[in-house]
Amino acid sequence: MPNGWSDRLFCHGLFCKHLVCCSCKTLFYSSRFGPVWILLYTLMGIALFLVIKTKKTDLRKTALIFFFGQLILNALWSLIFFGIQDVTLAFINILLLLLLVCFTILFFFRIHKTAGWLLIPYLLWGTFATVLNGAILILN
Repeated sequence: MPNGWSDRLFCHGLFCKHLVCCSCKTLFYSSRFGPVWILLYTLMGIALFLVIKTKKTDLRKTALIFFFGQLILNALWSLIFFGIQDVTLAFINILLLLLLVCFTILFFFRIHKTAGWLLIPYLLWGTFATVLNGAILILN
């Protein structure tokens, strides 16, 4: 592991007594995560473009509702987790977010296979974030 990663994870991150006293922001906002989000949002944007450019149908409309719904929940998660520091509410939010991402992927696959595949890394990253959020919830 890169130098300092384990310290942040075990001493200040997942195993702290209280969310407020730990460096969870360091863990989630690490410079290592920035490039990941750039890649994920780029892939999401391409997937969205591929779906938007298809013929207007009820299926496309539903897919876009799910896409923008998960995008809203994604933004809310940061506000809940870091802003009001409610780990339980953040965990509920991220579970709903993952559910909407799954539905989005299913609908995108039905409209444009490539668009569906482009969202798989986002689902994997969201699953990773869910595990971290869940661990913080359990350990606090």
